[in-house]
Amino acid sequence: MVNASKILIVDDNEINRNVLNGLVLGLGRIPILAENGKDAMEIIEKQLPDLILLDILMPGMNGYEVLDLIKNTDNLRHIPVIMISAVDETDSVVRCIEKGADDYLIKPFNPTLLKARIGACLEKKILRDTEKELHEKLERNYYELVKLEQARDAMVHMIIHDLRNNVTTIMGYTQLLQSDIDKNRFDEKRIRKDLECIYKSTEEMSILINGILDVSRIEAGEMPVSYGELNLLDFASRMCDRYAPIAEKKQIRVSIDPESDSVMVYADRELLSRILQNLFANALRYAKKKIDIFVKHQNGKAILCIADDGIGIPEKYREKIFEKYFQIETVTGKRKYGIGLGLAFCKIAAEVQGGKIWVESEESKGSVFKIELSMAGITE
Repeated sequence: MVNASKILIVDDNEINRNVLNGLVLGLGRIPILAENGKDAMEIIEKQLPDLILLDILMPGMNGYEVLDLIKNTDNLRHIPVIMISAVDETDSVVRCIEKGADDYLIKPFNPTLLKARIGACLEKKILRDTEKELHEKLERNYYELVKLEQARDAMVHMIIHDLRNNVTTIMGYTQLLQSDIDKNRFDEKRIRKDLECIYKSTEEMSILINGILDVSRIEAGEMPVSYGELNLLDFASRMCDRYAPIAEKKQIRVSIDPESDSVMVYADRELLSRILQNLFANALRYAKKKIDIFVKHQNGKAILCIADDGIGIPEKYREKIFEKYFQIETVTGKRKYGIGLGLAFCKIAAEVQGGKIWVESEESKGSVFKIELSMAGITE
C-alpha cells in the first residue's frame, strides 16, 4: 500500500466501523478508525487523512459538529468528507451539503456505490491538491521573478555607473593629453601615467562587457563546448606568467605549488582559460601581499586552488557570490566583492564541464577559490 490514500472512518457503532474497514481495505486504501468525534479530531491533528467517512448520529460531538470544525479550519477544509447515516432525509442531506460535505451515503452500504463515491472524492481531492501546488509554485516563481528583476535592475544601474565612471576617466585623461599637445607640453612621465589610467579604464570596461556577454552566451547555449585533454598545471603556469607584471607592480608575490609535473584534465580550453582569468583577476584585486596557487589531484579529480591574503568573505555570502548580479560590500563598506558576473560565469562554465567551483574563506585573512574538474583518462 505504498502511497495509498488514508481514509478516516468515524462511527460510534463497532459493527459499522468493521464493515467500512473491510470495504476500504478491499479498495486498496488505508483505513484509520475513530469511534467518536473527539477521537476523530485528535487523529486529524496528528495525521491528515485524504478522505473522511463521517457518521452523523454519534454521542458527544456529532457528525454535524465535526463537519463544522473541519470546514472552518484553514488547513483542514480541503479534506473531502462523505457523511454516512441511517437517516434518509432530504433536510439532513441538504444540511450536510450546505456545511461543506462532499457526498452523502445511506446505511446499509452498497459496496459498488461506496467505491464510486470514494473514488470520485479522492479524484476531486487530487485535482484540488494539484491546483493548489500549481498555484503555490506560480506564486513562488512570481516572487523569485520579482527578486531577479530587482537584482537585475540593481546590476544594470551598477554597470551603467561603472561604465560611466570609466568613460569619464578616459575622456578626462584624453582631454589632458590633447591640451598638452595643443600647448606643446610633452612630459613623458605624465603621458605614460595618463595612458596607463586610460588603459586601466578600458580594461575594466572590457572585463565588465565580456562578463555580461559570456554569461548570456553560455546560458543560451551559444558558447560551444569542445572537450579535450589539457594540462591544468600548464594553464596555471601560463596564467601566472600573464599576470606577473601586474602582480609585480602591486608588489604581490605569486607562487605555484604543483603535486606533479602534469595534471591532465578533460575540459574545454577556452572555458578553462576564462575561468582562470576571472579567478586570477579577482585574487589580484583583493590580495595584499601574496597569491598561492596549488594544483593537486585526488579520487580521479583535479583541483586547482587560488589563495589570496585579502579581506575574506563572510560565511553567509560564500555561496551567494556565485549568483548572477549578487554583490556584497567589503568590510570597509566602500568596495564591492566581484563584479556580479565574473564568478557567476565561472560557476556556470565549471558545471558545463562537469566540474564545480567553491570558496573557502576567513574574514580578514583571505580566500581560497577552488575549481574541481575530471582528470583525463579516468572513467567513473
